[in-house]
Amino acid sequence: MLDFMRRSASSVFAWLVLGALALVFGLQFGLPSDSLSFGKKSYAKAFGESIGEDEYRFQLNLIRRAVPIPKDARFQQMIGLKEEVLETAIEREVLVDRAHTLGLEATVKDAEDLVLAGHFVVLGETLDWLDAYGEPAFNYGLFTKSFLAGLQVSEPKYLELQRRELLARTMRDVVIGSAAVSEGELRQAYEEGANRINLRYARYEPLRFGELVDPSAEEIEAYLGAHRDALLQQYQSQGSRFAKLPKQSRVWVIALDKPAPAAADDGTPPGSEPEGSKPPEAEPEGTKPKDGTGDAKPAKPSKPKKGQPADPLAAVREQLQSARTRIVGGEDFRKLARSLSRHESAARGGEIGWVSETTGTGVDPAVDAAVPGLELGKVSEVIEGDKALFLVLVRQRREGDIAEADALPELAEEGVRREKGLALARTAAQEDLDMIAGGAALTDVFAGGSALGGEGGIEQAGRDARRKVQLDETGSFAKGETVPGLGPAPAIVAAAWATAPDQGLMPEVFEVGNDLVLAGVVEKSEATDAGFAAARPELYEQAVRRKGNLVVAKWTQRQCIEGKARGDVHDNTELVAKLMTYESQGEDGAPPSKPYELCDRVGNRGGLLRSAAGRRGGFGGDE
Repeated sequence: MLDFMRRSASSVFAWLVLGALALVFGLQFGLPSDSLSFGKKSYAKAFGESIGEDEYRFQLNLIRRAVPIPKDARFQQMIGLKEEVLETAIEREVLVDRAHTLGLEATVKDAEDLVLAGHFVVLGETLDWLDAYGEPAFNYGLFTKSFLAGLQVSEPKYLELQRRELLARTMRDVVIGSAAVSEGELRQAYEEGANRINLRYARYEPLRFGELVDPSAEEIEAYLGAHRDALLQQYQSQGSRFAKLPKQSRVWVIALDKPAPAAADDGTPPGSEPEGSKPPEAEPEGTKPKDGTGDAKPAKPSKPKKGQPADPLAAVREQLQSARTRIVGGEDFRKLARSLSRHESAARGGEIGWVSETTGTGVDPAVDAAVPGLELGKVSEVIEGDKALFLVLVRQRREGDIAEADALPELAEEGVRREKGLALARTAAQEDLDMIAGGAALTDVFAGGSALGGEGGIEQAGRDARRKVQLDETGSFAKGETVPGLGPAPAIVAAAWATAPDQGLMPEVFEVGNDLVLAGVVEKSEATDAGFAAARPELYEQAVRRKGNLVVAKWTQRQCIEGKARGDVHDNTELVAKLMTYESQGEDGAPPSKPYELCDRVGNRGGLLRSAAGRRGGFGGDE
C-alpha cells in the first residue's frame, strides 16, 4: 500500500514539473492562440486584445448611438451588419497597436474628460450623447443609469474602451495629416466644382413617333426591295423570333372605359350599405312604402339627373357600336383607335401586336376569349370586359416556323416605321424650334408636347399623337460629367458652354443616341483665378481630409492583413461562423451571404452602415 502511494506521488510530482516547464516555455516563446483561455471565448484577437461577446455587444450598441440600424433581418444580412460591427472593433485595435509603436498614448483621464464634456467616440467620430437626453450639462446619474445601461457596459470597461477609441482616432489623424495635396489637384477640384451648368432639354424619340406610322403595302414592298439583303441578314440573326411559334394572332383593339357606378342620392356608393342594415321588404310592383294613412301610393319612375344619360353603359356601348359601323363602312380602324380608344395602345393605332393564344393579350379576359374565334380582317361586335368595352380586330395568324417570305415583310414594316418615325421626330423638333424662334414662349410650345398634329404639322392622329414633348432640366452638373437624363452628349455640352444662359433653346437639333434633342442653358458658372484664390483655403482642407481618409483606410487595412499574416490578428472560425448567421438566411428572396473574411472591412469605419443609413454621422438609433 505504501509503495503504491509512493509511486502515485512520484507521478503527480512529475506531471507538475512538466506543467511548469510547459508554462515557462509558453511564456518565453509564445502560446497558441487558444491556449490558457479563461472565461468566455473570443470571436477575434488583435495584437493581444480579445474581442468577445461582451465587447461585440458593446460595439453594436455604441454604433447604434451614431447610426440608425434598420431592424429588418434581410437588410442587415445584405449590408453585413455583424461583419461591420466586428471589423470596426478589430480596426480600433489595429490602430491602437500602430499608435503604440509611435509612442502615442491616451489616458483614462482623457476618457473621463470626454465623458464630462458629454461626448463619445465611435467609428472615428466624436459625437454628443447629452443632446439625446435633452441635458445641457453632465449628469452622473443619467450617465450611469441611462447611457451606460443602454450600452450594457460597466463604467471602468466603458472608460477603457473609450480610451482606446481616442487613441485610434489620434492615429487616424496622424495618418490623415501626412497626406499631401498638390496645387494641380487643388485647381482640378476647384474647377470641377466651379464649372457647372444646368440645361433644359426636350427629347424626341423616333420610336414613339414611329407608333403614329401605318405603313401601306406599297411602302412595305418598296422598303423590302431596297433593303432585302439587310432584312435577310436580320431574319437569319433573329432565328428564334420566327421558329417553333405557338398559335399567335396579330391583334388591334379599341377600348372605352365603363362608366363608374353612380352614387346614391345620400352620397352612399352603390353596394355600401351600413353594417347590420337590412334591405327593405319588397313592395308590390308599382307601389312605394305606405304613408302615414297606411294607403299605398303609386311609385314615380326615377329620372336621370340633369345632363346624365339614362343608361351610361348603354351610351358607351352605342359609341363603340357607331365606331364599328364606320369601320365596316371603310374607315381605318387605326385612325379611329387613335382618336377614340382609352387603351395604352391608342398611339399605335390600337395595335397590341403578336400575342399567343395561350398567354393572351394582357388586355382583358373577355378579349382573350374572343380572339381565337374572330374572322381575319373583320372587326368584332362590342365585347364587354371587366372594366371596359372593346372592339377587336385580328389581321393575321401564324404558328410553327415562319417562312422567309412571310417574315421579311414584317421586318420591312418595322423598318418603314423606324425611318418615318425619325423623319416625324425631326419634323416635330424643327417645328418647335421654329415656333420658339418666332417668339413663342417655352411654356406654350412644351405645355404637354411637341408639334404633333395641327395644321401644317404632322397628320392629326388623335389624342395621344397630339401630346406634346416634355421639357425637362438636367439639374446642375460639372463640366466633364455625362449629362443627367441624356447620357453622353458631347455636342450639346460643347455648344452649351459657348452659349449664354437664359436664351431659350439653342438653334440646333442635336442627335443623342437614337433620339433627337433640343437643348438650352438655364444657368452656368465658370472657374476664375480670383474664384480659385478665394476658395483655396477651404478646398485645401477638404482635399487633405478626403485624400487622408483614403490613405488611412488603405493603410489600416494593410496593417490588419500583415498582422493576420504574422498571427497578431486572428479569429475563432467556429464562433465567428455562428455569429455571422442571420435570421433571414435560407428564406426565399434573402440575399446570399458572402463568407466572412478577416480584415476584409477593416479601414472603412463601418462604411456600409453609414451608407445604408444615408448619413456620415450624428445621433441616431434603431429604426
